[in-house]
Amino acid sequence: MDSARLAKHLGLTPMAVRQHLYALQREQLVTAEERPVPIGRPAKYWRLTRQADRLFPDAYAELNVA
Repeated sequence: MDSARLAKHLGLTPMAVRQHLYALQREQLVTAEERPVPIGRPAKYWRLTRQADRLFPDAYAELNVA
């Protein structure tokens, strides 16, 4: 997801979201991929890294039991 779309979803400014994403990138919890856009600089699309998985434990076992 790009920072503008994430900002709209969170109700924050795109710059605020980018600052948080850059901090998370320094901690290696997110990574960015640049994608071309019709006009202007390439957009950065962000995603979680494997290292971030520990922050989002899966509950698949509980789901299967339920």
